[in-house]
Amino acid sequence: LQRAREELAVQRAELERQKAAAAAQRDAVASAQAQVTAANAEQRRLLSQVKGDIARLVSQEQARRAATVRNTSSNPGRGRTGNPERFPNIPAPSAGAATAIAFARAQLGKPYRYATSGPNTFDCSGLTMAAWGAAGVRLAHFSGAQYRSLPHIPLSALQPGDLVFRGSNGSAHVAIYIGGGLIITAPQTGDVVKIASMGNVMGAARPG
Repeated sequence: LQRAREELAVQRAELERQKAAAAAQRDAVASAQAQVTAANAEQRRLLSQVKGDIARLVSQEQARRAATVRNTSSNPGRGRTGNPERFPNIPAPSAGAATAIAFARAQLGKPYRYATSGPNTFDCSGLTMAAWGAAGVRLAHFSGAQYRSLPHIPLSALQPGDLVFRGSNGSAHVAIYIGGGLIITAPQTGDVVKIASMGNVMGAARPG
């Protein structure tokens, strides 16, 4: 009888241990699920914020253009820049711009490294390639090739998500325009992906 009691006590202790292990596993799974849910919610919030920012910037740009058209109409001798001749077919802004910008924002602070396109380091064209790749648009991993392959637009027509270039035929640098004269860029060795002023650029192109 004593031995039976001892065996029963051992079995009960083992059962309690298994229950505790199962409870700990359930808690770990619940914690992981909560983290995934929170991360998904944060991603949705950021994407919604970026889309709202883009909609606001597009609205401001449309208002500016409408004012320019009104001024040109009331002053026929002014406002002729020649853009229609240089850029006869300006494509509409891409629906993927918000996704590309959201991707680029998520890379802020990551180091620059030549000839890389993520996930932990980027060079300039690697960042634009990966960002627009997230939006379903394939780009070459070279700024000059991106400039040659995409429709060019006048700087006066810039919209968030467009690419801006420096150097001869865009060969020196490329970055993503996010509105308000700002870009997301992977500048150079020793620096990180960051938001910066657009500055002087030689041209722009519109993926989509």
